[in-house]
Amino acid sequence: AGIETTITGVPLLQHQFNAAIEEDLLQAELISLPVALVILLVVFGTVVGAGLPLLMAGLALGTSFAAISLAAGQIEMSIFVTNIATMIGLALSIDYSLFMVSRFREELRAGYRVEIAIERMMATVGKAVAVSGIAVAIGLTALIVFAAPALRSMGIGGVLVVVSTLLFGLTALPALLAMLGHRVNRLRVPLPAFIRPASGN
Repeated sequence: AGIETTITGVPLLQHQFNAAIEEDLLQAELISLPVALVILLVVFGTVVGAGLPLLMAGLALGTSFAAISLAAGQIEMSIFVTNIATMIGLALSIDYSLFMVSRFREELRAGYRVEIAIERMMATVGKAVAVSGIAVAIGLTALIVFAAPALRSMGIGGVLVVVSTLLFGLTALPALLAMLGHRVNRLRVPLPAFIRPASGN
């Protein structure tokens, strides 16, 4: 009684270090999401158009986390793999969806029917997205050959999230655009003239 004990050593320092990094990554994600939404609203000028990239990100990340959880039951995974997957998934989902939705709207403005606009979008931007995603996935596979479990697990998580992003970006997104048609330009956001999209939406 009356004796104060303190535990120290490398394991405790590593635990505190990992906890601090995980907290910082979570804070970064909470900040980046609202910023991404504002940027998308400015770029598209409509709530529906801006919401599609975030919807694709949600679908891709949900599927990726499920696959990562299954993989974690078989191999050692870093505690940061979900954070890395979140950052990669958000970046790719928003990037690819931005290109595809923008091209779809351009085809509609050019006077093409919805089904023709989808076909032209997939024949151009769709191919570019597929090639880009495959290239990113191949690059991330280089991390899998490392012996360090942290790097290897980040490579596995990165590949899974890229595959999920491509899966939904090349299937679910065109299907949603086909169903929405011209309604993709609904719920316009009032923007100042100097930041209004060139399309006038």
